[in-house]
Amino acid sequence: MKTKLLIFDVDGTLVDSLGDHYETDKKIIENLQGVAPSLEEYMGILGRVTDWNKFYEQFGVSDSEKATALFYKLISERAPRAIPEAYELLSKVRRMNIPHCALSINENPYSVHKKLLGARLLDYFINSVYSDPKTKTEVIREVCKERGIDYNNAILIGDTEKDIREGKEVGVVTVGVSNKYSFSPEEDINKAQPNYLIHDIRDLEKIIKWKS
Repeated sequence: MKTKLLIFDVDGTLVDSLGDHYETDKKIIENLQGVAPSLEEYMGILGRVTDWNKFYEQFGVSDSEKATALFYKLISERAPRAIPEAYELLSKVRRMNIPHCALSINENPYSVHKKLLGARLLDYFINSVYSDPKTKTEVIREVCKERGIDYNNAILIGDTEKDIREGKEVGVVTVGVSNKYSFSPEEDINKAQPNYLIHDIRDLEKIIKWKS
């Protein structure tokens, strides 16, 4: 089936933010008298979170609301960086005339725009940035419906087990990205059984051409 829409996760897929997220959460957890996880433990948990309101509780933090507010305040002070290979891939996608959008959950639209702008990626996603406190499944359905695209003509590109599971639940084609920027270990991404697994975001071009 021909690819008519690419849906990109943001953090860990297009933006190099794993280190920023970990250091920010580690600082918050320790300051609120919790026990911070190792980076490996953090990655194993982060890619499977279903209830963000309870995320900090598992580290001994009793006030999740305060922790979450602190996270968004502190993470917004970090300078976002694009994954270098993303520029090349997105430039090719634009030349191929394939509609594409960026999707981030649990952030307000302003912060996602600001992140993409700071990473010099926003020009690739003008009027195509989606953010919502809902799950990705709901937003993927809304985006496909809004654009009149069948699920099997859309590809979700993500770096976590949760991304892949939610994409498969909807019925879109799923591409897992596993490399040093990813929020989930490769073994966790594989558990979700993505349609494709790549280690370099630029390899998405081969999948698009194969499906066309």
